[in-house]
Amino acid sequence: MMDDDDVMAARQKHIEAMNAFLRDNKKALRSIANWAKHSGCAANTLGDFLKNKRDSHLDGKTMIKLAHGASALIKRDVSVAELLGEALPSDIRRIVDLIRLLPADQQDLEIGGILHRLRKLTADD
Repeated sequence: MMDDDDVMAARQKHIEAMNAFLRDNKKALRSIANWAKHSGCAANTLGDFLKNKRDSHLDGKTMIKLAHGASALIKRDVSVAELLGEALPSDIRRIVDLIRLLPADQQDLEIGGILHRLRKLTADD
């Protein structure tokens, strides 16, 4: 079980990750208010959390809305994990982006081939 210090450390990590996401995507997101508006969330809710105001929090539903709003503004899929700094490593993200360029009927075949090769690699360990 997490103690209070662990909870606060995780919260701080998430706040830092979301602020980094906002900085990295500032051109598309434009502002906290714009991101919140396109997400269907209150700007104060997002802003207070990003400023680490004491009683602020973002629930799961709000995080999903923020991911969807960011996806629309950035024009690519954004996950809650990415917002929280727990996204796929960049090399895996690049592979996923490349597979998405394939026609839909070829995407499943390519993903299946990659999974097959990964299973073989991990079975050899």
